Amino acid sequence: MKNIILLTFTSLVILSCSSSKQTDQVSSYIFDNEEVLSALQEVELNELFRAHEVQTSNQVVLLTTSDFGADPDIETFAMNYGNRLGIGQADKDNGVLIVFSKAMRQTMISTGLGTQKVLTDEIASQFVDELMIPKFRDSLYFEGIQAASWAIVEFLERAGNEIR
Repeated sequence: MKNIILLTFTSLVILSCSSSKQTDQVSSYIFDNEEVLSALQEVELNELFRAHEVQTSNQVVLLTTSDFGADPDIETFAMNYGNRLGIGQADKDNGVLIVFSKAMRQTMISTGLGTQKVLTDEIASQFVDELMIPKFRDSLYFEGIQAASWAIVEFLERAGNEIR
């Protein structure tokens, strides 16, 4: 029987960190704590997210994790992690956090309130259901993450989808 990823999805408010320079780019957009990605795959996604931030100021971050630590569920874990990292610009709340746990068999796309006005829960859930989970069922973890990452970036870069 193939492994099936449990989808747990919610919208989160990802607050920006207390840094006074909110226009600074984050140094890394990939936190592969579960070591799912190769070095080359990390570079590819990091470059995609960096170029997207340069073009839009949105920050997209990928986090893989084998557990949720002291947090009871993926939603709480994502919110706490996003808040610690300060994903997104404070004045726009334009962060996106992709969380994937192979060990826990869960994934989600979490958006800041500003981002959620454009990239709604319904659209993000569609990316998870149609792009990520089918690949994960075949143990193609990078391919699922990559497909959703490109879909998020392309969607947010479409004319009319600017986050204000």
